[in-house]
Amino acid sequence: MTDLYDICYDSMGVYPQKFGDKERTEWQDGWNAFGSSLIDRVCQLKDWIDNHPKKGIVQELLELDAMVSFDPISLSYNSGDIFAWGYADCEEITEDMMLEVCAALKEEWGIIKYHCRKHNEKPQWPIEVDMREGGEWDLEDLPECRYDIAVRWKTKTRQEAINEKFSP
Repeated sequence: MTDLYDICYDSMGVYPQKFGDKERTEWQDGWNAFGSSLIDRVCQLKDWIDNHPKKGIVQELLELDAMVSFDPISLSYNSGDIFAWGYADCEEITEDMMLEVCAALKEEWGIIKYHCRKHNEKPQWPIEVDMREGGEWDLEDLPECRYDIAVRWKTKTRQEAINEKFSP
């Protein structure tokens, strides 16, 4: 079972220098308020899971490291760096996506393939190279990603990089 405390703690970010409108003191006043907020969040998440019509799949998504956002509670998957470096993106998992995302999260390159097909773009070329090396490339039918198109003048083209890696 996924540790709800850890999920909630991770969702609260770095322990703040302020809590509410009060400055931290050398004795770390405010820890109790932070702890109380954390416990409230754990209870809120537990109630949400217990009352969700797809409770089983929600629990499985959490086991597969789906991320949780609060106010209101929602799930998402990490989609950072798929199309461009430095993107700390995530994609919300709607109820109609849950089964597909769950299946994709179970495969080594599954969530990248899922995300690329969803957005109708290949991943940036270094990811394509890694997928080809691992024998997992099956996204040839998708158009090139916009990031690769935008930076082509500065780097090797996608095809040059792929040919360099895979040509005899």
